[in-house]
Formats: sequence, structure tokens, C-alpha cells
Amino acid sequence: MDEIEEKKWIITRLDHTFQLYEDLIKNTNSEFSKFKEKELSTTKSFGKAVLAGTAFVISLILGILAINNNLGEPVGAVSFVLLIGMVLYLGAIGIENRVEKILTTIERAGVYGTGGFYMVKGYFEAKSTQIEQQKLEDYQKLMLYVSQYVFNSLYLGYFYSIKESLKFRNSLFISVPLNKELKQMYNIYKKALDITAQNYEKEKVIFEDDDFFKPLLRFGNSLLDYKNGKVTIPEYVENIFSQQN
Repeated sequence: MDEIEEKKWIITRLDHTFQLYEDLIKNTNSEFSKFKEKELSTTKSFGKAVLAGTAFVISLILGILAINNNLGEPVGAVSFVLLIGMVLYLGAIGIENRVEKILTTIERAGVYGTGGFYMVKGYFEAKSTQIEQQKLEDYQKLMLYVSQYVFNSLYLGYFYSIKESLKFRNSLFISVPLNKELKQMYNIYKKALDITAQNYEKEKVIFEDDDFFKPLLRFGNSLLDYKNGKVTIPEYVENIFSQQN
């Protein structure tokens, strides 16, 4: 197999890799959107239950007073129950809005990740049409860079937004089951990012001195920032688009 054929083979493998990751990213975003709708539906049901419960108690009071007039006028009791019901309902609406904001922020992070993915895919497609101008080694390293570092860095947005949602001021509005789910997601992403960032720190020199990778280095650098406690998501995706235009 000559060098051109080797390049074509790697490009084909890269094309399959991008398709695999594209499907995986779409599936992740879709599953989270379904998760969000399910959680919001559960939160909304609480508000509906408060209204139904308030109506039931008021009906019960009116029924009892209708049977026994000696218990007094219904206005005071009904007003009290109505007041309690409205307070609980408004509280439920407040919680619902806060939960929706938290989950929407996480969902939006997935959109940033998708945008970053298509930027890298577009860069690959442009370079794959310049097959004679590129070195075989560059395509080989691109396979490593995409599969090991770019793909994992795209989940930094999810990680940071979930981390923010678990802070005390937000956790006050999150149910115990939802808090548990978000913690599981956080731990999964953290474990993967810890390993990826550590590996990239060891191998970054392979890519930093190669002009082929300059437009892509922010993906790896975002992993180093993560390791050093610096947040660069989602801003780094926007910066990449600005750099390319």
C-alpha cells in the first residue's frame, strides 16, 4: 500500500469515527432532553396536586358545614385553606421555574458541544480534500487527537453546568431523585475527564509543534484548563468559531 492509499484508508477510518461520535452526541443530547421533560413533568404534577388538594379540602369543608350549620360560617375556613393552597402552589411554580432553568442550562451545554464537534468535522473534511498536501503522520495523529481528546472535551460543558446545578443554592430546589441522577452524571463525566486531561498533559507536545493542529489545540487546552481548575467552556467553542471566520 503506497502513502496515498494509506492516507485514504485513515481518512475513511476517520470518517467512520466522526459518524460514530456524531450519532453518540445526538443520542446523548436527545436522552437528556427526554430526561429534562420527564423531570419537569414530575415537578408540574406537584403544582397540579396542590390545586386539586386545595379544591378537595374546600369542597370537604363546605360539605361538612352544609350538614352541620352549628360549626359556623365557612368563609374563614375556606379562606385559610385557599391561602395555604395558593402559597404552596406559588412555591411549586417557583421550584418548577428554577428546575427548568437549571436543566435548560445543562441542555444548552450539549448544544455548545455539538457546535464544537461540527467545527472539528468541518476542519477534517477540508483537510481530507488536500490529501496530497498533508503528511500521513498528520492524519494518524488526527485520529488519536479526535478519538482521545476532542470528543471528551466536548462534554466539559455538560460537566460544568451539572457541577453548578449541584451547588447548595440550586440543590435546594432539586428533588432527591433528580439530585441523585445529576450526581451520577457528574461522577461519570469527572472520571472520564480526569483520565483524559492527565493523558493529554503527557502527550500535548506531540500536537503543539504541528501547524496542522493549531486550529484544534483549544480542545486539548480546555482539558488542561480543567485539570488546573479553570473553566473555559462554553467560551472556547465560540472563540474557535471566531478564529475560523
